[in-house]
Amino acid sequence: PCVVTIGRNAGEAEDLKDGRGSFRLHEQEKRLLEDACRNFDNVIVLLNTCGVIDTSFMDELPVKGLVHTSLLGEVSGLAVADVLSGRVSPSGKTVDTGAKHYYDYSTTDCFGTFEVPYREGSSVGYRHFDDKAIAPRYPFGFGLSYTTFEMEFGDASVDGTRVQLPVTVRNTGSCRGAEVVQAYFAHPERDPSVEPLKQLCAFAKTSALAAGASETVVLDFDVKDRAIYDEASASWVLTGGQYVVLVGGSSDTAAAAVALDLPRTVVSRTVNRFGEKRPAAKPAAALPETPFAVTVTMEDVLTGIATVEQVVAQFTDEELVSLVNGRIFNGGYAVSGGTGVGGVKKGRVDCEAGEFWSSEKYGIPALTCADGPSGVRLGNFGDPLSKFNAIAARMVSWPCATALAQGWDPKAAECFGRMVSEEMAAADIDGWLAPGVNIHRNPLCGRNFEYFSEDPLLAGKLGAAVVRGVQTKADGSSSGRYATVKHFCTNNQEYHRNEEMNIVAEKALREIYLKPFEIVVKESQPHALMSSYNQINGEFCAASHSLLTGILREEWGFKGLVMTDWWTISDKRRHPAAGNDVVMPGMAHEWEDLLAAVKAGKVARADLQRSAVRILNVVLNRMKAK
Repeated sequence: PCVVTIGRNAGEAEDLKDGRGSFRLHEQEKRLLEDACRNFDNVIVLLNTCGVIDTSFMDELPVKGLVHTSLLGEVSGLAVADVLSGRVSPSGKTVDTGAKHYYDYSTTDCFGTFEVPYREGSSVGYRHFDDKAIAPRYPFGFGLSYTTFEMEFGDASVDGTRVQLPVTVRNTGSCRGAEVVQAYFAHPERDPSVEPLKQLCAFAKTSALAAGASETVVLDFDVKDRAIYDEASASWVLTGGQYVVLVGGSSDTAAAAVALDLPRTVVSRTVNRFGEKRPAAKPAAALPETPFAVTVTMEDVLTGIATVEQVVAQFTDEELVSLVNGRIFNGGYAVSGGTGVGGVKKGRVDCEAGEFWSSEKYGIPALTCADGPSGVRLGNFGDPLSKFNAIAARMVSWPCATALAQGWDPKAAECFGRMVSEEMAAADIDGWLAPGVNIHRNPLCGRNFEYFSEDPLLAGKLGAAVVRGVQTKADGSSSGRYATVKHFCTNNQEYHRNEEMNIVAEKALREIYLKPFEIVVKESQPHALMSSYNQINGEFCAASHSLLTGILREEWGFKGLVMTDWWTISDKRRHPAAGNDVVMPGMAHEWEDLLAAVKAGKVARADLQRSAVRILNVVLNRMKAK
């Protein structure tokens, strides 16, 4: 056999193109494949790519096998060798739809522009292919194995709106292997302009089954979570009628397993309308002066004789402004431009991204954060050998988020998060700027490899598992370290990412783009979240009270801090009232501008105090774990 590898790279500030050498094969790659097929009977193509690319060559050439690994990190070669040699039977499934043609996707006419109209609404990924009856080359949830499986559905257990469906999977082939059981919620009589033909509602993965062996998994989901958002009433609605749960090994082979009758239309919950012109948020009440005659410190909070609020009540305006501005350092002073130049902890490791403000006076330790997504990234890209750091060299390059999602295994994702937490401990890093749970809206997005899937449920479940792994130990206790879920939200392209204007209907926003964040917040309560650069419907996400307070905190119950992405151009004076707590990395001129606004009464001191309390609660969690 002959193995031909096709590779692609992508990253921040760079999208793929619908052209040769990018989404499509380069002419030299095409000739290489043609030569391989002329000289070998068994040609296997290995796609070591950052996401979905054009695979029309599978229709044009006698290629016998296609393996899509995504980016597997530093043990890619060993993993691929295990699969190609048959030592391990592959059990991954696609997390995106592989179209026959780029223009089969619903987002191709509104991608890569400054103003991006989300004309496709909620019809993203397999929803679009189902609704328009477009046959993909590789459907969502598809994946081959060296063995075969059959499924037998048990009797569903229904408790209110909660459904549990046992499915027995038997290995009917001759090789050991695992199967992913997928359930899709379908309303056969739905209005296609309102409701998708089907949507993923649950999934479970078996263990590696020997030939002839079987295992029963339970698909567990709440019907209310499959409600459709109604913009007119600002509520989640389940239309009355008969619903069908389809179960199978992929989206295109799922068969009816159980029918659920809903006698009438049900409103599951009513929410705050996104972007509604609500009364200006009242500033938080100023904290009372501390009754202590001496300085109250975080150590006093740790021992239980004081509160975080009492520490914050002592802060001067200058100290409040310092805390809500992150820092990067050069000799101890904030500098403009560049990251990874070390701070208070310099000497242990050069923190890649920056630190939160620290204070000996108040006993506030420095909290560092490092970038992701495929593990802990320390130092800068292209650093000279003189900046070599032995700790950085110990950090593992793990599989990217898309590769992790292709395993459809939350337990493995949680294990990955725990390994990241251990590496953070080795480098004395407190916060990790990951995972990203943005949706794969279009295959050309340059950061799709940092995100999990085109499906919000799969992205949310995998993201929640990673966060749990980072923030908790195996025994369930707190690790003291924090994950930062990003980029909130609609960061679905890199072109003009600092100012891009996304025009999104609230229905699509809630059903697709906010949904994975909602799942992560409710299931794993991340300690931090990063707002995105872009605008939604005329407002920067980083300064949106509707997004950061109305939805994130009031609806979902988020308890952590919100930080900006690095060097956002949104108005920093609007951040505290909106609910954005930390400006990263916190330039000197931004510190001066915010302080002047506070002194002039244009920014409420109480809003800064509220942000300070949120920040110090994360600090306190770290102190408790030490």
